[in-house]
Amino acid sequence: MLKPSPPSLPPLDNFPHHAKNRAVLPMKLSTYRKAFLSWLAIAFTLAFTAATIGIVGKQKPQYWPGWFILRVPSSAEEDVVIAALLAQGVDDMLSASTAYVRYMDIPQINSIPAAQIDDVLAVGDPRRDKFLHNIGSLFQSKDAYLIYLPEHYGLSGIRRILKSSPVLNEVVLLDDQRWDFILFQLLFIPALTVFVFILPVNPLISFTAFLPWLFAVFTVGPSIILFSLALAVCAAYCGSGGRSAASLAGSSVLLVLAGIFLSRSELFCLGIAALVSGALFAILRRMYPPKATIPSHRYKLRVWRIREHQLFEPLYLLRKPQSEASHPLLISTVKIILAAAALIPFAIINYNSENIYPVPAAGEPAGGYNSLAALQQLFQDGGILPDAADIIASAVFQEGFMQGAQYGLPLPGTALKQYTYRRDGERIRPIETNLITYDEDWYKKTMETVFSDGIGRLYASLGGPSPIFRTAQPQYGASHLRAAVKIPVIIIAMLMIAAVPLIPGAGIQKRMT
Repeated sequence: MLKPSPPSLPPLDNFPHHAKNRAVLPMKLSTYRKAFLSWLAIAFTLAFTAATIGIVGKQKPQYWPGWFILRVPSSAEEDVVIAALLAQGVDDMLSASTAYVRYMDIPQINSIPAAQIDDVLAVGDPRRDKFLHNIGSLFQSKDAYLIYLPEHYGLSGIRRILKSSPVLNEVVLLDDQRWDFILFQLLFIPALTVFVFILPVNPLISFTAFLPWLFAVFTVGPSIILFSLALAVCAAYCGSGGRSAASLAGSSVLLVLAGIFLSRSELFCLGIAALVSGALFAILRRMYPPKATIPSHRYKLRVWRIREHQLFEPLYLLRKPQSEASHPLLISTVKIILAAAALIPFAIINYNSENIYPVPAAGEPAGGYNSLAALQQLFQDGGILPDAADIIASAVFQEGFMQGAQYGLPLPGTALKQYTYRRDGERIRPIETNLITYDEDWYKKTMETVFSDGIGRLYASLGGPSPIFRTAQPQYGASHLRAAVKIPVIIIAMLMIAAVPLIPGAGIQKRMT
């Protein structure tokens, strides 16, 4: 005998309190502690951004302190550009045709521009020294000309001058305000906010783990590359709940080695910051483990009676723990975007393009020019471009040449000596006379004299080299090798970093039962 089939139950949607309708219960938005930490994180982010803008984006030249540099392409005539600048009231610029050089006591050189030195003193002239040969490099950048403007015009003032005349449209102002710095400022606050509050980790732990990245960005500079890589690494590590320590350590070591091999400080600092961030995250996870508490309120299903059928067992729904299971699509999308954003800058930024120009750089001793020890160190730091050592060497060469002495770069404390002879009976005795003693007073006087006018004003505010506008020369044929391994190394490192968040369910916590 066939048993009658049980009556069909109504669809689950008709149950007003069924799990399908009550899976996500209203949750308390925030407590006082969470609100305080949130506002504290936002305040710190705003303060750090303001400090970055104030320090890095200040309206002062970041290289050649005291001067802004204009790059005039070869297609524009330098005389026309100088005339346009003079029409705008800029009369204290320095260029190859407006910077006058004083050399020895030759009248023709006391009033001759730097560009015409070769016409007066040809190469090979015994009166010509290395300093004169290097003067031309101050005003050249590949096939373009360089013009120096004093810093009292200000960054905004120079940009306004360049926009005021159509002749100056092709002139480029070399400054540190690159597009990636602007993009960094635009993305910093929203990206950090998303990172801190959308990941299924305590916001305090996430924000603290991000502090090494802030220090790295503050140290290296506002680089969108470093920032995007930092987001990808932290999202991978924090999103996995701290279970990817081996992957984080491996990728960090790889990035450190890549930074050393490729001579990229960003990658080196990234690896160090990843190690420090992972250590902080692991320590904080142990100090503040996630608490899975069962809520006290339970919601009992009503008994649904259908004829002779009855649901006798009451069902209880527990409050769903906070995890990324509530919005898996959003979390996965954010992780993929962060991982992709870390690779995009490497594809669109070409550090070997023609937009990077070499500019002359001068060396300054760490101790300044107030001690003999600093001047001795200055002579030991030679370079291919003119610096203060070349200026002093030129002054010594001029004095020695005029006195008929043999040229040589003396150390502080030595002297320029003149030898004469005197008859003493039947003997001839040599007499040694110190004409010039190269002591500290002589060096100070020479620096003040050379820096008084002409191109000496450039050296009056010596600064370090600019890594943005100077291109490194290939050495030992390693440039092709670096170019061949650069992209694969970066891609492998990023795949190691992004592997955890891209694994389905890698960061989803187990649901409470």
